[in-house]
Amino acid sequence: MTINAHLTEFFGKPVRDFKPGESFDLQAFAPRLSVDYDAYSEGVTWARRLEELLALPGAGDVTHLVAGSYEGHEGDMNAAMAIGPLVERRAALPKLEALFLGDITFEETEISWIEPQDAEPILKAYSDLRAFGLRGRVSNFGAQSLPRLERLILENTGLTKDNLAQILAFEAPALVDLEIWTGSENYGADTSVEDLAPLLSGELFPKLNRLRLKDSEYADEIAKAVVKSPIFSRLKTLDLSMGTLGDEGAAALLEALPGANLKLLDLSHHYMSDAMMEKFAAFGPRVVMADQQKEEDYGRYIAVAE
Repeated sequence: MTINAHLTEFFGKPVRDFKPGESFDLQAFAPRLSVDYDAYSEGVTWARRLEELLALPGAGDVTHLVAGSYEGHEGDMNAAMAIGPLVERRAALPKLEALFLGDITFEETEISWIEPQDAEPILKAYSDLRAFGLRGRVSNFGAQSLPRLERLILENTGLTKDNLAQILAFEAPALVDLEIWTGSENYGADTSVEDLAPLLSGELFPKLNRLRLKDSEYADEIAKAVVKSPIFSRLKTLDLSMGTLGDEGAAALLEALPGANLKLLDLSHHYMSDAMMEKFAAFGPRVVMADQQKEEDYGRYIAVAE
């Protein structure tokens, strides 16, 4: 599996491609600014796309923004191509509250080919965001105070211990929904379930009730740790999709589910047996079990690695 579709919605607003010269409803849609290969070949930059958007009447009222394909091609792409211009033009976007960087599909470049990016400048400049998402590897997050942040999405095929430690050190008292992809050891991921202990303690983000630990090579270990953790009792959503979950982790979830407050348990892309899936079926749509995988001779694979 690869990332084969762009975002259609982000933080409650539908996403639509912004095309210079065409009318665009800035109130109804989140604009996606992209530089495709043809535009890149003609010398178009992501900074130019941003200036074209800011030239529209009412651009100062934009609340949602999505950065699609950056200038460059395949391995040349880096969020710095969008971060720099966005930081420079911070004053022109005073109402921005939701930002996603890297809405890039495999046809544009693989997620692992997006060069490591320094997220600290954008988080410093837009510290009052309510939603932030970033796709691709990160070299640095920095120490951040994000008092209004409610939704955080970090899609990373090579999450490192340093990355995770910085994320868990964020001051984000309003955070409700946290999504982290832990990724593949083949692409630099080196975290383990032990590194998640501060998060699972429930002490870091007091309002967090939607936890999405996705695309993980140690999904069984996460499942067993989560159900025994202090945070479990307050979770309304637990998403362990896109990983390597099998019957071992599923059994722990199954035992804990009857007494849990979960409204949604997403286990999509899993390695559970048919027998285990039948046991979960009693919980109906509360449990999502799409995309069953079969373990091959070479083991289990996460959904998005490269």
